[in-house]
Amino acid sequence: MTGCNSVCLLDYLDETDRATVLSGGDPGNIGEAINAALDDTGPGATIDASMLQGSIVLATDPFAGFTTAERTLVTGPCTFRRNVKTLGAIELPSKLTWRWEGTRYEPTENIDTWPGAYDQGAGIIETKLFTGTCTGTLGGNTITVNDASALLPGSALAIVGIAPFTNIQHQVTEALTSSTPSTITLTPSIASTIDDSKVYLKIDDEIIRVSCSGTVTIEQRGDLGTTAAAHSAGSTATLMVAKIYKVVSVAGNVATLDGTLDRSFSNAPWWAGTVGTRIEGWGVIDGLFLRNYTPNKAWVGVLSTLSRDFSFSGGFEIRHCYIANVFLQGAQNAVVRVTSMVGNGVPASGVGAAVVFYGNCYRCHVEADIVADGYEAVAFDSKSSNVTRMGLTYGPLECSTHIKQILSHHYSVEMSGANACSAVVDYDEATNGVFIYTSLPQVVTPLTADNNSVLIGRSKHFGSYSPNPVRVTNAANNSVVINGRSGRVIEQDVAIAGAINVPANSGVAANVTLTGALPGDNYTAMPLADLPLGVIVQATKPPSNNVARLMFANGHTATRTTSAPSSYRIRATGPWNP
Repeated sequence: MTGCNSVCLLDYLDETDRATVLSGGDPGNIGEAINAALDDTGPGATIDASMLQGSIVLATDPFAGFTTAERTLVTGPCTFRRNVKTLGAIELPSKLTWRWEGTRYEPTENIDTWPGAYDQGAGIIETKLFTGTCTGTLGGNTITVNDASALLPGSALAIVGIAPFTNIQHQVTEALTSSTPSTITLTPSIASTIDDSKVYLKIDDEIIRVSCSGTVTIEQRGDLGTTAAAHSAGSTATLMVAKIYKVVSVAGNVATLDGTLDRSFSNAPWWAGTVGTRIEGWGVIDGLFLRNYTPNKAWVGVLSTLSRDFSFSGGFEIRHCYIANVFLQGAQNAVVRVTSMVGNGVPASGVGAAVVFYGNCYRCHVEADIVADGYEAVAFDSKSSNVTRMGLTYGPLECSTHIKQILSHHYSVEMSGANACSAVVDYDEATNGVFIYTSLPQVVTPLTADNNSVLIGRSKHFGSYSPNPVRVTNAANNSVVINGRSGRVIEQDVAIAGAINVPANSGVAANVTLTGALPGDNYTAMPLADLPLGVIVQATKPPSNNVARLMFANGHTATRTTSAPSSYRIRATGPWNP
């Protein structure tokens, strides 16, 4: 029946199995039947599985073996169940449209472990991620790949290990020969940068593949076409990450890219996501994570990595997932519009965000009517302290979200290393406000977190946020409006006159010099208690960025701190104007 415009799933079941389905039962081979129908039809076909009811166990991924589908699957009011901890995610191919008509999807048991490789993240439902190796030449715009069957014009393709990420650099403490030692000792500590990671490091002209677990263990010297060489103590080790290109065309095993290559390389890993995958209709995705166990891996609900034009839109509820309900990782132009996201993460442990824009996301947008019961509602996030060899370490760019209601959360919006991103929240009951920062200490040199905006129409707890409504560190040109009141944010180095040592909760304020801490404002030698209401000042001692003093003008109180040296970095937020 290849090329048919529409087929019925019942046609791919024998008489006994058809009877089981029509009586609301599970014949045990629905995944295989859907896969056979997809294989038997051509582009543009619709597979009608709307008659499915009751509980259906998917022992086989319905989309196994497909890189591109160009078909529509319609499923009815059944509950798909899958042993995710053993079998892994359902993986959606390019150009598939899956229309849910009351469909539900959930794991068969607690996902306390995750099967197989985990380097690229884990979701209970994912857009497919393809991988291989490639060779390219400096200045060229083509690569030769080992297998181009999954690549399409428009594919986002990340070539791994070819781009220096100078925000993470360490120094080698002992000299290396061209073959020894088997481990590398680095300074400063890798604890918050590349530990628990599998990465590429560039020392002088050599790229070295390593794994980090307390110790940096060498896996391959002279990787990606470089040559093993001796390196002296004190040499700089720079993290090498992925560079993302758009595939323009594919001919045989040669892919033409939308930009030129910055270096020559051979056998470099590449990863590419799907193009034009869609989920639409209405239904429920429930991870059944009820916070009664601790998973060994940070799995999510819906994961889309390096996809282009992914769409997930309709009357959907996403519930009870561990790290995130929706996680967009390096995705391009994704659009997610759902009804609700509920019960994410472990708020008591500071874990989880309902929506995560992560690592090189570009122009993605997420909307939800309600986000409830979690730690963070929305995170625009750069690298975590774990870095995979994929190396998607930069923050999101030009991504946005609109949440109508945030209920029972600690934080409404986090922006870490994000640029030109925006968040709109109509009504917010988060207790701890908004924070924007540059991903320190997860990088050695701060990433920018500039030109972002947050608009919260009505905040229930504004004025009683702890510790303060907005925290912005090493960031510029960010706009925050809460309850119709806007705040100005700036950071610069200024001098503080004299030592400061304020007894805890004494209400006694020291004299300080805060010249120019806010544009047009001069607080020279003014007691803290006389600062305008709403101005919050954080002082840090460069270059360590350790907080030395946190000063509150609200309520004429001050926090006990150590004595101040002559120079501090001052970050002031406010005043909040009607």
